[in-house]
Amino acid sequence: MPELPEVETVRRGLAEHLVGVKISRVSVLEPRIVRQHAGAVLDFEKRLTGHRIDRISRRGKYLWFGLTYRGVESPDVLMMHLGMSGQALLCPSTAPPNRHIRAVLKLAEVPFDLYYVD
Repeated sequence: MPELPEVETVRRGLAEHLVGVKISRVSVLEPRIVRQHAGAVLDFEKRLTGHRIDRISRRGKYLWFGLTYRGVESPDVLMMHLGMSGQALLCPSTAPPNRHIRAVLKLAEVPFDLYYVD
């Protein structure tokens, strides 16, 4: 399991590239990763689509993505925990699929996507 310094390093790297970027599409490939979401997988994907990543902060070992929608701060927050072997990877939009990818955030305005891998 990553320790706090590693999680902070991941947070800084993601913030450098993702703050201000719009989420154009979300694909959840493993439903268990959104089990804490009150709605179903489709609701999760729909709610994040169109939001802009406003900030990325850390609370303990959790990464919190603050979101805005059409310039207004959203009450929705994307929370990510890297678990024992999880990774948040910025990969070229043309990267081939990987069997360990659990979710993909397609990003507008940048040539890469955010992959949650476990």
